[in-house]
Amino acid sequence: RFLCVMDLDESLLSLFGDEDEPDALRTVDTELWKEMQERTFAAWCNSRLKARGMSIENRLADDLSDGVLLINLLEILSERRVVERYNRTPKNKFQMLENCRLCLDFMRKEGVKLVGIIGPNNVVEGAKNPRLILGLVWKIIRHYQIDKQVEVKAAVAEEKPSHPLLAWVRSKIPEKNVRNFASDWRSGINVAALVDAIQPGLCPEHATMDDSTPVENARLAMNRAHAYLGVPMVLDPQDLVSKSNNVHCVMTYVSCLRDAKAMTDFKAFIDHRASVATARKYHNSGAVEVMHAVLCSQDCDLDSMVSSIAHSYFNEQANLKFNQASSVLIPLFNQRRADVIFCTEATYLFGECNVDSTRVACIDDVNLTSLQAQGRLKLTLVNHNELSPPQRHLVPDVVEILDHHDDRTEGVYESTLPIWIDPDVGCTATLIAECYLDQMPHLLEKNPEIVVLLLGAILYTTDNLTSPTTCERDHDAAERLGGRTSVDRDALYTELAQRSPGPRLTRASAYDVLRFDFKRADDAPGGVHSGGSVLVREHLDEFLARPDASEAIDRVSKENDLALFALVSHCFDGDRVRCQVGVSGSDGKLVSDAVEYLRTRDDIQLSSVDEAEPCGLKVFRLEVSSGSGSERDAVLSHIVDFLKNPKPVSVSPPPNPHNVMWLSGHHDGFPVVVCAACYLPERSVADYGTEMSQVYKFCIRFIKDLRCEKFIAVYLYGGTSGMNVEKYRWMRQWYFYFTKKFEKKVQSVYLLHCGAWTERLLKLTGLFMNRNLYEKLTFASTIEELSQFLDVHQINFPQSVLREDEEISEKT
Repeated sequence: RFLCVMDLDESLLSLFGDEDEPDALRTVDTELWKEMQERTFAAWCNSRLKARGMSIENRLADDLSDGVLLINLLEILSERRVVERYNRTPKNKFQMLENCRLCLDFMRKEGVKLVGIIGPNNVVEGAKNPRLILGLVWKIIRHYQIDKQVEVKAAVAEEKPSHPLLAWVRSKIPEKNVRNFASDWRSGINVAALVDAIQPGLCPEHATMDDSTPVENARLAMNRAHAYLGVPMVLDPQDLVSKSNNVHCVMTYVSCLRDAKAMTDFKAFIDHRASVATARKYHNSGAVEVMHAVLCSQDCDLDSMVSSIAHSYFNEQANLKFNQASSVLIPLFNQRRADVIFCTEATYLFGECNVDSTRVACIDDVNLTSLQAQGRLKLTLVNHNELSPPQRHLVPDVVEILDHHDDRTEGVYESTLPIWIDPDVGCTATLIAECYLDQMPHLLEKNPEIVVLLLGAILYTTDNLTSPTTCERDHDAAERLGGRTSVDRDALYTELAQRSPGPRLTRASAYDVLRFDFKRADDAPGGVHSGGSVLVREHLDEFLARPDASEAIDRVSKENDLALFALVSHCFDGDRVRCQVGVSGSDGKLVSDAVEYLRTRDDIQLSSVDEAEPCGLKVFRLEVSSGSGSERDAVLSHIVDFLKNPKPVSVSPPPNPHNVMWLSGHHDGFPVVVCAACYLPERSVADYGTEMSQVYKFCIRFIKDLRCEKFIAVYLYGGTSGMNVEKYRWMRQWYFYFTKKFEKKVQSVYLLHCGAWTERLLKLTGLFMNRNLYEKLTFASTIEELSQFLDVHQINFPQSVLREDEEISEKT
């Protein structure tokens, strides 16, 4: 009776093994079969229903009884509407019967044979006869999944299989001589061979598998099919190889294998799936697909470009969980198409690998902002973890980050975001190479051009594995990649080094140099002010000495309507990286204020200032032991911040109660904040508490308003009779607030003229003070002693302090 309900017609009986012919079938444990089918059919339904966020949670007969899931399943499979209106939340049996009637009527129109299915009442009361529901689901699977017509080559000319699905299997693995969907699958070897035939190299172990470990064989093959081909795990490996395995379950899984799409090769991926034509189609507002762009850094160097393409292909093939069927992974060069020609080392390497990089989309080929507004954008950041100012509105759409250095702003990205940042490697290409080598080495065998691309990126970025940032993992990745290609590593590095964009840009016009790596920022309110920056790969002085430099700077500024334009130069002086920054603009005062503002920033650490103005630029320099261009992003970010509120940084005493605190120049790039005790109100005044409260509040607000990361504090203790020194309550209040709010912001604290007794007292109480703050204290007995730490000429000392300093100097 069970077999009749399951529609085991004569054609399907031939798919059983010899020991499973009808006489033997009578002895099969039908309850075991029913459990297998329950698991398999529910898993198959869920693999389809997930497109609408639905699933079978309980028994099939229970969850399908109201007809809602059944209607959605049929709509997904047929790609048609079952009916315009139905009871989406049926509250009684009559509404459930109506839904089920609509389903059965639709199935009949679709040509689904419903032999043995009486009517909607049987579906609603399916829990009373669960086998009937299994038969209904089997009818759906067979009609929409198994009986699909596929073109196959005859496996064996003299033997024509009785079922098209078996014919397809025999065409894929003719050497296995598969004759049924029962006994021939119990070793797990044939499913492994079939997976390897669908995607060559995916499961080569099938040739040496032992039929004594059937579950392990099947699990290996089915896991790889799921991970790399996206085949749903509708069947448990144990059920596939069971001596009581069920034909319907095996056929369901094999049909899923048949529908799996084999992985495309790398060049086909570039030419079609990842092509610029594919990217441009997303301009169509009527499209519903989500574009998953793998965005390289705005510098668009070799490491970024190779990593973007290689990571896209890897994820496409690995079918990672965030790559859903509704999205397309597309590598995206973060550079205008007209400027890619300057990426000479990259275009050379792509050409050597016969990869047409011109087919890869560039930033001006797609409108990311429009896609974001339509909710059709996902971003993976490769070789950078901070979007440039004009792209920061795309942060909510970032779903993954892959980089080898971490300069993220805290709190920008969600804590649940997959962020793979590993500073222990010298380049991002090493991280991606490790993924290929450890997880999908067969892709490297099938696509040798990926080996050369990754190897070239590693060698070029790490200066042939000699740069200070190179680590053991870079060496290991290069060694393992080198073992897979005949390309000479030293020769490859030499060719790439000779095609570095530095020499090419040196020969280019000044306008092309500025245009090559230009970044624009429009974060100022209303777009009234805007800023831009360029990373120049030669000494800034040499660039500014070019005869066409002034005209090029003016042209780029006007083309982009810039209020401020910063040039950041990175080049080597021996083994040191020399970084220079220039600021230009039509408004000289605005430029001067911006330079002064930049001098107060902590993260770029300016060491000296050159007041020369070649090409109308104010130029200042800093030197660091190593650099990667991150200073340019910091400069541009600060320019944006300045343009939001373009106020000059005052270095004169601000209006405040008793002139007690003021800004007095800079030292090592840090603003110097001076506080004088002689200007504090005398303790004898009647409203001493009120005046001290005003002073206290002003000092706090003054330090909070400093637009800097850190500052230097100088406290002038002398020049007072003692009546101006604050009472203990105010000292205590100020100490606790300062320690809590400003301890991390202060770079150092200098105490002048505090006296031997006070100095000994502070050193004694230092045991009870905040340790970090105490270590920043420096005592100076005279201004001359203070001059060993600071440039005292820029400090406007009160006359009473100067007189006391003279007296102390005469005594000593």
